[in-house]
Amino acid sequence: MYHYSLLFPHQVLDKVTYYKTRLNSAIDTWEQSVYVRLGKPFRAHNVYEHIGWLERFSGEHPKVIRAMMADIRDRAVDVRLRDCADVESLLSRRSYKVATVLLRLCAEIMAVQPFHLCYRCYAFLRRRLNAQIQPTSIPALRNRRSSGSRTEA
Repeated sequence: MYHYSLLFPHQVLDKVTYYKTRLNSAIDTWEQSVYVRLGKPFRAHNVYEHIGWLERFSGEHPKVIRAMMADIRDRAVDVRLRDCADVESLLSRRSYKVATVLLRLCAEIMAVQPFHLCYRCYAFLRRRLNAQIQPTSIPALRNRRSSGSRTEA
């Protein structure tokens, strides 16, 4: 699936403004530290809590995207573009290439069953433990627990 949401500065500004007003989050710092000056190259996606990196796209863009890029190139559409010299410099660094290969490998390893199963077990246990802990904060349920009776939902 193609997702062309962060191509143009106006898209990023609109998205940041939308999320900042609704979530009161640190997305405005993401805009400056990642999109504007690429200061955090391993937090490249706007879901900045997760690791993300840049890779050169080697596939073929959909026909409508190719037409849009031609319109921009021919100045049929007036759109401000982001200067990507910093992106090109980053993508050409050997250290960045090695790091992204390692990150991709780690992501693929984490996606295979043993790791996925461990995470699912952890998530299940965490939910169960949280469910067990929360009722103790309600006095009536705390008293019921201490008397040995147990109710199940």
